[in-house]
Formats: sequence, structure tokens, C-alpha cells
Amino acid sequence: MENELLENINRNLEVVIALLVRSLPGADAASLRDRVLMLEAIGMRPRDMAKVLGKSANHINKELSVGRSTAKKGRSKK
Repeated sequence: MENELLENINRNLEVVIALLVRSLPGADAASLRDRVLMLEAIGMRPRDMAKVLGKSANHINKELSVGRSTAKKGRSKK
């Protein structure tokens, strides 16, 4: 019973997060990679990002990897 309640709360929170991400100013113009990096910055785990963004966990991990390496290259040029 308690597990069902927690799972229901978790699903509802995922919906709320997804709606908030989509309602951010410029969200339509933001790439998936930008959204993934933003969610990572606020502490969301890749598997949770995958649920919220409707992508596979592997796809999210690829975007994180590319986004991090791009950020490193940008910092090293300065």
C-alpha cells in the first residue's frame, strides 16, 4: 500500500517536472542537450530525466557525455 502511494506520488512529480521544463522561457528553442544539462545541474538523475523527457536512458547519457565534453572544450579555450 505504501509503495503504491509512493509510486503514484513519483509519477505525479514526473509529470509536474515535465510540464515545468516545457514551460520555461525559451524551452521550445532549447535543444534536448541544453534541457538535459539543465536538469543535471539541478540534481536530477539520468534515468529520471529520461522519463520526464520521453527518451531512453542511453540517449540521455549520450547527451550528457557530449554536453560535458563540449563544456570542457569551451572552458579550456578561455
